[in-house]
Amino acid sequence: MLVSVFFGLKGVLDSLTIEALLPLFRELNYDGVAYQRTLAMALTPYALKGFIGSISDYFPIGGYHKKYYMMGSNLVGLGCAVALVALPASIKSSSIMYVGLLYCGIHLHISTADLLCEGVYCKVVQAHPAVGAKLVAFLSFCNSTGHLVGKTLVGPISDAFGTAPLLYMTVPLVLQTLAPISFNFLGETKGGVREAGGAFTRDKSHRGVFTVAVLTSISACIALVLTLQTWRGWAVVFTVFVVLLLGGASCYLLSRRLALCAMFFFADRVLHLTISGAVNFYYIAPPSCVPDGPNFDYTYFCTYTALVGAIGCWAGIYAFQKWFKGWSARTIFWLTNTVRILAALFDYVIVRRLNIRIGIPDKVMFMLGDAIVYHLLLTLSCMTSSLTVARSCPPKLESTVYAIVSGVTNLGSTCSKMLGAVAIEIAGIQMKETAPGGCDFHTLPNLILVSQCLLPCACIPLAYFMLPKEALNSAVPPHQRRRSKTASKGSSNDQSKTPCNPPQGSPTAEPPCDAASETLALQESVGGDKEEVAVVAGDAGSRPRIVEV
Repeated sequence: MLVSVFFGLKGVLDSLTIEALLPLFRELNYDGVAYQRTLAMALTPYALKGFIGSISDYFPIGGYHKKYYMMGSNLVGLGCAVALVALPASIKSSSIMYVGLLYCGIHLHISTADLLCEGVYCKVVQAHPAVGAKLVAFLSFCNSTGHLVGKTLVGPISDAFGTAPLLYMTVPLVLQTLAPISFNFLGETKGGVREAGGAFTRDKSHRGVFTVAVLTSISACIALVLTLQTWRGWAVVFTVFVVLLLGGASCYLLSRRLALCAMFFFADRVLHLTISGAVNFYYIAPPSCVPDGPNFDYTYFCTYTALVGAIGCWAGIYAFQKWFKGWSARTIFWLTNTVRILAALFDYVIVRRLNIRIGIPDKVMFMLGDAIVYHLLLTLSCMTSSLTVARSCPPKLESTVYAIVSGVTNLGSTCSKMLGAVAIEIAGIQMKETAPGGCDFHTLPNLILVSQCLLPCACIPLAYFMLPKEALNSAVPPHQRRRSKTASKGSSNDQSKTPCNPPQGSPTAEPPCDAASETLALQESVGGDKEEVAVVAGDAGSRPRIVEV
């Protein structure tokens, strides 16, 4: 079951669908703005993880916390995959809504299966500490291998046959998890429905966290609707709305430390404005659109760069374990943001064709910038944010809180894509040969400087005020969790259960534990020595993982 999810879904299916979207939209004659908006729609389910995790924890179906939630999302994903194949090209090209919603359904299945499966091997870690870290390393290997397989398929197949074969592949990839889920290959034990449902009523101290999860999910649903709107101002209004709503709710209902971390990760995503719709279309534009451009084919742009990017990720893991594990999150984000700003100049140099003037080919320049440096920095950022959140989670709420922070972070990515699409339109970039005047990328260099260099500079002072200053391998500080009067009353007879640590002799099955509770459990299971573990970066919408070094 775990291999089915981590290799088949999170690995192959996730990378195949995301990478195939670019050539698919070229076939459907969409521009980069439509591509970016559709990508924001597709990844919306990852912002719902906090809500889904809370609901499955407190309200099991038929006594199962995972099985029927996963089965329901599997059926939704299967229906969307079949519809994506069967839908005529004329309908797909009429509106991004069709492709966007179908992609959203597929990734709802991926994100739900990911969330509910992550707690499974936590039980193995607790029962067999000696093999726990090795199991996590194996699953990380499955995930990264699946991504390489997916990206390797997209490039050559898109160049030779188009995207139709890739869309057909999504159906068996979604279908392959249905049988393991139906036959309960997770080994989940059926629990008491009334007792599990009543835990939410008794656990008054959990209601604040649940409220933040609901607000995050509502915001994600609003973003899904606004993505289809044409008025440019919605992106700005929505981003301000999210900052005020979630910022206020987090500061009131969560600890100050955790609230500041969550909002920093949100701001970090937003301030690194996503303009991949314009940049990617420039790189793959044919000579008829950009006569002297890079003119990359999909095999190079998707496949070869994925292989080199994997090397960048491994280099980031080694660098973190070798040099950065004793640094603070604040210092690491200062470094990564500074270097990331400098790395963005690689795109600027290529678009301005300065590399050609000094004799450096486009493919070499692109490999050195986006393929290696970007993935190395992204890995360091993911590892740092993962451990920072794990160290900031209040006791007994690790699972839900980690899912919430993940949702807030992914919501920041959605806002970044929405704002980036507006910025591309305002810059007047034309990516269609049929547009009046043909393709026009002359404002792209300035847009790169503003979105990738100027705006991210604001993250550097924000890191000083919002991130902890202690080293990542120092002792975890005591949690000062804010409690309402109602929560304080119920604290004396709190019935909440600590994820992955059930009471001794408890006759009931332990609730599912994911992300942060699993991270903390692994730190304890490998001996509590943070110097002997490293965190493997995850993919879009997923969390990094701790592995034995």
